[in-house]
Amino acid sequence: MKPDRRVGIWIVGARGAIAVATMTSVALLRAGRAKPLGLLSECPPYNCAQLPSWKDLIFGGVDMVDTPFMDVVYHLVADRVLPPGVEPCAAAMLAVAEKQIERVGELLSIERVEDHEKLDPLDIIAAFRAALGRFRARNLLDRIVVVNVASTERASVDLGELGSAGSWDELEAALHQRRGATPWGVLYAAAALLEGCGFVNFTPNVGAELPALAALARQRRLPYAGKDGKTGETLLKSVLAPMFEERRLQVLSWESYNLLGNADGRSLSDPDVARAKIQSKNNQLSAILKSSPDLHTRVTIDYVPSLGDWKTAWNFVHFEGFLGTRMALQFVWQGCDTMLATPLVLDLVRFVELALRRGEGGNLSYLAAYFKSPHETGEHDFRRQCEMLRAHFATLAENES
Repeated sequence: MKPDRRVGIWIVGARGAIAVATMTSVALLRAGRAKPLGLLSECPPYNCAQLPSWKDLIFGGVDMVDTPFMDVVYHLVADRVLPPGVEPCAAAMLAVAEKQIERVGELLSIERVEDHEKLDPLDIIAAFRAALGRFRARNLLDRIVVVNVASTERASVDLGELGSAGSWDELEAALHQRRGATPWGVLYAAAALLEGCGFVNFTPNVGAELPALAALARQRRLPYAGKDGKTGETLLKSVLAPMFEERRLQVLSWESYNLLGNADGRSLSDPDVARAKIQSKNNQLSAILKSSPDLHTRVTIDYVPSLGDWKTAWNFVHFEGFLGTRMALQFVWQGCDTMLATPLVLDLVRFVELALRRGEGGNLSYLAAYFKSPHETGEHDFRRQCEMLRAHFATLAENES
């Protein structure tokens, strides 16, 4: 019998499609109206540990917009992302959660989010910490996991001394002297760790992997995981690329062309924003294909508004076999971005909450299978990543028996 506990899930980007679909899915799971397909945390050996139940989860968060939750639900139903008829089941829970969401502008007392560059980054962190404190006190929470599912940030921001600071004291001093934009992901990660929360970075943005924040997490025994959720095309690449490597088929070129609608696609239409996403999507191939010295890779992302939440990715793989014979593989991945991401977010918040309760500090390397750019590990082979995950939970299950 699992003990009752109150677990807060504080979502950055709480009014976006992934966040609202995640909350709606929990409402459906509580009501027994959803099959837990794609949820490893519902399957052995991963469900052997004392994971929080769906009824334990209490949602809050922050966003830069104020779009009502139900408007997002109606849109997702119309776009065939959520099944029809979910509105009555989700409405009550979403109404409660909506009262827990704060706006970034109001938190920072600014009218335009762009004006945050005029503020001391430490004041911004303090505002986010205060919001987390209110969320904790208001709901009498035992633990909080902060999940960043916000839009991709620009890749051109210079981290400067933020990237070389080795301790929180050094990072705090560097932030205080900061001139120019500070990545939001750093500020959210710092606030989460300073407030004693677990942290999940589902975005390609900079987060807890900064050396000073990673050290802080280890020192305070706080878990974090990231970065950039591996949901679709990149997932398939991490399965196929090891096949070429194990058979010593030299890959000459791997071209990936992505068509994406929704808010994420619109954000990625900015080349400077797309650069961070493309780097995250592209870095695994060179790590896996070590026997392909002449490897050429390229990822292209184009925004197609009419696709909505549905993504199409075409891949062309040109490779060389025995006696230099050249061959090719082509495949098309078509998927629903939000529904690919939602079960991963649900798994991650349950796994990270368990790690937080167990006092695991620092990067949870065994969760690498969930990310395009997993922290502190050079392992991108999906099969091997899954073996790491399975071994960790099998050990937990043995210790519980």
